[in-house]
Amino acid sequence: MSIKAQLIQLANMVHQEEIKYINSLNEAEKNQIGKVDDWSIKDMLVHISVWKAIMAERLAGKDTFEGINIHPDFEDTNIEIYNKYKMATWSEIEKLVNSCHYALIARLEELSDEDLMRVDRYAWQNDRILWQRIYGTDIIHPALHISERYIDRGEVEPALELIETVSKQAMELSDEDSWQGAQHYNIACYHALAGDRDAALEKLEIAFRLQADLVPWAQEDTDLKSLWEDAGFLALIREDAE
Repeated sequence: MSIKAQLIQLANMVHQEEIKYINSLNEAEKNQIGKVDDWSIKDMLVHISVWKAIMAERLAGKDTFEGINIHPDFEDTNIEIYNKYKMATWSEIEKLVNSCHYALIARLEELSDEDLMRVDRYAWQNDRILWQRIYGTDIIHPALHISERYIDRGEVEPALELIETVSKQAMELSDEDSWQGAQHYNIACYHALAGDRDAALEKLEIAFRLQADLVPWAQEDTDLKSLWEDAGFLALIREDAE
């Protein structure tokens, strides 16, 4: 299967998970009121959807989406997104979730595998392979947010299932050690958030072996905060240092 076909398959799968999550929400969850630094579920869904639309616009050679500017500091863009949609209704949110996804898919359909393998098709790639930028922003990014929300309400199994499914399929996109390591790392983070220490350490050991650059980040990544003082985690850090 081509890189493009795999990306589209993954993007569609994550979109279906978004719909599944939305359908699981109760009225109290839908009626949550968020803040710019403490998003409601509605704010989170807007966030992941608009970034898909931003990617679709960027793939078309544009720099804005509905007046939202793409700032060098992505947090400034996030604030613009929040402020623009904070009063949106649920009907508007659900339309946005779908329209942004299909806008992205339409742009992906226009690209070739050769395009997706380039590091210089767009200035904003920063010398990263295009398909990896798309995967990071529009596939694993929404999956991570949805999984976090499942964990927040104590539903560990669907959170881990989503991240493991996406990450394992992503491993088929490249056999490079750094790419494989990043996928194991993502799974480790969600085992840690779910309180499964042993599974998290097992995945981290693999991730660190494949991509040593993850070690310093792991010591700052709050997803792994529960492990920072753990003897097993500290042993992995020391082992890498040696």
